[in-house]
Amino acid sequence: PITNAPIRLAHDSVEIAGQTNGLGEASFTLYYEDDYDVSIGKWSYFTLCEELVIDETTAALNYELGSGYYDDFSFDYGWSSFGTATDGLWERAIPNPTGEDPSQSINPYPDSDKDCGDYAFVTGNGATTNDNVSNGSVTLISPVFDLSSYDDPYIHYERWFFNFFGPENPNDTLFFRLSNGVDNVIIDYAAGNPANFHKWISVTKRVQDY
Repeated sequence: PITNAPIRLAHDSVEIAGQTNGLGEASFTLYYEDDYDVSIGKWSYFTLCEELVIDETTAALNYELGSGYYDDFSFDYGWSSFGTATDGLWERAIPNPTGEDPSQSINPYPDSDKDCGDYAFVTGNGATTNDNVSNGSVTLISPVFDLSSYDDPYIHYERWFFNFFGPENPNDTLFFRLSNGVDNVIIDYAAGNPANFHKWISVTKRVQDY
């Protein structure tokens, strides 16, 4: 059984949250017969999400989660953030589009369609350009993950970066670092390439290369 796994049942009228007990079970009292979006997850497991019709005939539902490190930010697994910037600190949120044309949005719009839910980590989530990273840096750190049992692990993620405005030539960079607690190496970065603006970019990195 997977204990303390958060669960969310949601439809247009209500969202109900809970978590599994020591037997890996959770009970819910529901008042609407309808389509529900079911999400279940835990750090070191793959998040499960599906649409489910729940009515008076629905009884026990059994789910299994695959092992692995995965996070689409449907749940808060304890990422930490800090920074020296006056604006644009990292936050877990449903991304807000910036501007009238979503295809030219500075902020992610919408969240990636390759994962569960609508949440992402964004640097500021205001619907104007006043919530960009300004006058400093911001850092987001994942929970620890143990890859020692993996023969040849890879890390897969998607990133969104926009860097255009500023008092001088745009010179911001988004760095991705991997740390084993001693060594800290840059595995990827995004800078001022307009071809990569306004969209999610998929990245795959082989850990042994670093």
